[in-house]
Amino acid sequence: TLRRIVVLISGSGTNLQTIVDACNILRLPHAQIVLVFSNRKAAYGLTRATTVNPPIQTVYLELPPFLRDNPGATRVDYDLAVAREVLKVRPDVLVLGGWMDIVSEGFLEVM
Repeated sequence: TLRRIVVLISGSGTNLQTIVDACNILRLPHAQIVLVFSNRKAAYGLTRATTVNPPIQTVYLELPPFLRDNPGATRVDYDLAVAREVLKVRPDVLVLGGWMDIVSEGFLEVM
């Protein structure tokens, strides 16, 4: 069975590319990246994910718009929203591949 990998990114996705390459050249023969999640809409890593073959599903959720759109929400609420999105794809492995946010205790407990 393939191990389902989720990669959290914030920027260009160089760590993501390394994992993609490892999966493609069979250094990680039993692994598949099933989701790339970014906290920045403009992160180039999202483009990397959608242009590989096969394309990888992407999601982004930025903290400031999340807080604006959810009055009364906190950073913990944001972390829980991120965790819910990640858990939807049932990952076996979660990689913080250049994720530039500190993950909260609540996030870790949910994961």
